[in-house]
Amino acid sequence: PRLRTLGLHCNELTDDGGCALARATALPSLRSLDVAYNEIGDAGLIALAGRPALTMWPADGNMASEEVLAASRTPGRLTIRRPGRGATAPLARPRHR
Repeated sequence: PRLRTLGLHCNELTDDGGCALARATALPSLRSLDVAYNEIGDAGLIALAGRPALTMWPADGNMASEEVLAASRTPGRLTIRRPGRGATAPLARPRHR
């Protein structure tokens, strides 16, 4: 339960994997999640953005739209509208090691 950093880059994760990580209740202390260079699309990255405890998560090299990928690289926090739902999800700026 004290895992704070998890590196999953280059693991062929898809939207299903991103959504599963977003729902994972066994990772309450997770603050940094590297999901760069997987196959995660908009749904998976937006689901991850909904995890408020995540402060750092490189997402480049995934299959998300340019809008979502660009938002994940923007300084500060911003909001992306979830398609068709009218709800929003915060996206945190990735910090590189």
